[in-house]
Amino acid sequence: MRNERKKFREWNIKGSMNVWVELGCPKEKLNIGLSAYGRAFSLLRDPGITNSKPMRKKKTSIGLKAGAAEAGKYTREAGVLSYYEICESIQKNPNNRVFWHREMSVPYVSSETLWIGYDNIRSVILKMQFLKEHGYGGVIIWSLDLDDKTGEICNEGPFPIFNAAKNELLIVPDHLSNINKKCLDDNDTLSIEQLFSQSTTIKGINLSKIQDFLNFY
Repeated sequence: MRNERKKFREWNIKGSMNVWVELGCPKEKLNIGLSAYGRAFSLLRDPGITNSKPMRKKKTSIGLKAGAAEAGKYTREAGVLSYYEICESIQKNPNNRVFWHREMSVPYVSSETLWIGYDNIRSVILKMQFLKEHGYGGVIIWSLDLDDKTGEICNEGPFPIFNAAKNELLIVPDHLSNINKKCLDDNDTLSIEQLFSQSTTIKGINLSKIQDFLNFY
């Protein structure tokens, strides 16, 4: 962000991926991490109020003294809330308001005593668009059990975070939409056997080992 100290300005997905690319790693070998949990902080606004949780003596980047928020009912780890626990927190406490950070393209929850940074469907879609636009290899997820499995808590359908990622990745960018037409005639198909008979490696990948794996299964 513009008001952050210089060393923090690259502490984001774009900055992290750029480091690997600048060090020589091919983009197609890099996967972007996606999480279905948020980091939660208890805030201390009034120095006269005591709190049982340890607070940092100095102000944090949030702008207040803060410490790990109370553990969630299900995840049971201080400072970490699953996506569905965040949904519950918003639904049950009217003071927990959702805001959108335009510059960082992410949501956050804020109240007098709580701050949660996390991803929602909107920010996940933007991350997947970034992935495709820059040609990165794919996405890793952490983890399925932290998403809203049934869809009944967040009311966004089963596994809303990871389905949002999957559905966005299935949308082919315009500049790639005609790639099959350029490579194959309409009625042509290329079988696994044909692929392995025509080449032994693709960008350094030993296809014979992949063929052995496919034959095993």
